[in-house]
Amino acid sequence: MVSIIECLQLNACPNPVVLSLQIGVYRGHFRMDQHGHNLNRYYTSPDSILQPTIYAAKSLLDYYAKMNTLVMYLDMHAHASKRGCFIYGNVLDQVEDQIQNQLFCKLISMNTAHFDYEGCLFSKEHMVRIDPGDQAKGLTAEGSGRVNTYLAYGLIHSYTLECNYNTSRIGNEIAPPEQEIGGTNITQPSSFTTNPEKYTPSVYAGVGRACVIAMLDIRGHNPCSRIPKSKMKTLDRVRNAVVMEVRNRKEYIGKAIQSREREKRKSLTSTAGANGGSSKFNTGVCPPTQSEEFVWKRVIDEFSTSPSTSMPGSAGAPHNGSTGGLGPTTAPLSQQGKHMYSILSLCCSCCLA
Repeated sequence: MVSIIECLQLNACPNPVVLSLQIGVYRGHFRMDQHGHNLNRYYTSPDSILQPTIYAAKSLLDYYAKMNTLVMYLDMHAHASKRGCFIYGNVLDQVEDQIQNQLFCKLISMNTAHFDYEGCLFSKEHMVRIDPGDQAKGLTAEGSGRVNTYLAYGLIHSYTLECNYNTSRIGNEIAPPEQEIGGTNITQPSSFTTNPEKYTPSVYAGVGRACVIAMLDIRGHNPCSRIPKSKMKTLDRVRNAVVMEVRNRKEYIGKAIQSREREKRKSLTSTAGANGGSSKFNTGVCPPTQSEEFVWKRVIDEFSTSPSTSMPGSAGAPHNGSTGGLGPTTAPLSQQGKHMYSILSLCCSCCLA
């Protein structure tokens, strides 16, 4: 979590929302707060007295959704049993939205050896499950931050990032960036392995950086992308691999990809033309003089500018319409951060850094 915050706050960006949910393990609870409540089941209708942190989180989500600046929800958890760093994601109504949903996760795995894309779970059943102890209270996973944020706002990119305490199941093959770059926090190229290293704080930090870099890769705006030197070579090929995977899911068999997704893909070229016609920028080729610090500067440019109006006073405010994914846009780079990318909502129930 700390590495993500540092990336987004290099230029004192005020927009990331960081929430620490107090757990009650000190009093003998598991996954509960001091009142014995599983806080990650109360996002539907939180109580300002009994679940004040969730109430505050929901108020912020309502506010930024109304401002049309909510583009991602990333809930960070520690995981005691399943090995690796992976994501619990949602199953969306539209096949083209699901492609964007899973594409982001695939791109994370191309930027860190320690994120297990095959270990990610996108399941309808997981979205409505009832955990032991919750049935008597009438609570389901639909009240979790990840699921409720999707259901309430139509947010494509709503995830729970789970990280094991010990090690990964595998280590991904990581390609080098297109050009040699400087900087002190660079993920080194690596080969696939079934015997990955044990987790350290720097490993967790690398996973966090990969989440931020994937936001740039999915928009085609990463000047130091690893995609060109990977086996996939282009973002379109990565996306096509995800398309085949999504089409084989039982929820989408027989469904066609809508034309609006094809229009999104066309706008990648339009963005290149709007910025001097450089096709290299959109395919992720790094100019010879760029450094990793430039990537973090680009993150700030893309995700900066916060609304100046006041915060809402209550949670659960109604929201009309849905928010889209991290797809490419046709606005000039200098303006894009002012349109959509002003908030990354991070919710952490266990400190991983």
